[in-house]
Amino acid sequence: MTLFCACCAPPVAGGCGARKLLCLGDSHTEAILGTDWVGRLANATKGLVDVVRAGKSGEWAVLIGRRLGPLLDANPNPAGLVILAGTNDVLAATSPAMMAQYRWLFPGLRGQVATLESYTAEIERMLSTIAARAPNCKVAVVSLPPIGEDMGDAVNAAVGRYNAALAEVVARHAPRARLVDFHAACQRRLEAARREGARRPPPFGLMSTAGFLRLQVGAPVLRYVLRWSWQDLSRWNSLELLTDQVHLNDQAGELLLKELDPFVKELTAAK
Repeated sequence: MTLFCACCAPPVAGGCGARKLLCLGDSHTEAILGTDWVGRLANATKGLVDVVRAGKSGEWAVLIGRRLGPLLDANPNPAGLVILAGTNDVLAATSPAMMAQYRWLFPGLRGQVATLESYTAEIERMLSTIAARAPNCKVAVVSLPPIGEDMGDAVNAAVGRYNAALAEVVARHAPRARLVDFHAACQRRLEAARREGARRPPPFGLMSTAGFLRLQVGAPVLRYVLRWSWQDLSRWNSLELLTDQVHLNDQAGELLLKELDPFVKELTAAK
C-alpha cells in the first residue's frame, strides 16, 4: 500500500522557522490513506509555528520510536510534539496472520511481537527521550481512535486497554506531556450518529485478513483513481468516521483538530 500511494503522499508541512511542532506517527499522520489533519494544522498555525510531518504507514510504536532520534537531530529543541501511535500494534495482535503480514512488510519487525507491554514500554521510552533531549518541548500524546465502528467488539476492547495503559504512561510524564483523548471524542460522535439513525457499522472482528486487505486496496483506488472524497469512502463502507475500518475521514480529522486545539493554542501563545 505504501508503494502504491507513494506518489500521493502529502508534502511535509512547515518551513524553516525556529519554532517547530513535530507530528510523529503512522498512517494517520502520513495521510495517504486518510484525512490530512497535519496539513490543516499547518495551515491554521502558519506564521506561528512550523509543522513538520513525520508519519509512516504501517509502523508499530517500536519503529516510530526508532525515528524519534533522527527527527530530533533534524529539528532540535522543538516547541511541541504530537504523538499518535499504536493502531498497527493493536491490528498486528488481532491474529497470527496479521502479525506475520507486518513482519513480512517491515524487516525491522523481524523477531518483534506486538503486545500491550511492548507498546507502553516504547511510549515510555519516547517520552523519556524527549524529556532528555528537548526538555522545553511540550508533548501531546493522542489516544487511539476506534478500529472499525462497533465499539463493543473484541478489537475495540483491545483499543480500550491500550488507551487505558497509554493514559497511565502519559500521566507519569505530566505536566510536560498530556493526553489528548481523541478516542473519547470519536466515541461521542459515533453514539450521536446511532441516535440520529445511522446504519449499524459492519463488523471488524469477523473480517478475514483477505477482506481487510480488499478494503485497504479499494480505498486508495477509489480515492486517487476515481477521485472519491474520504467522506464518500465512509458512506460506501457504511462508516461514520473511518474510511476503511482503520483510517480517518475528514469529519474525524476535524474532531482530532478540535481536541488538539487547547494544546496548539497554548503552544502558539508561548513566547
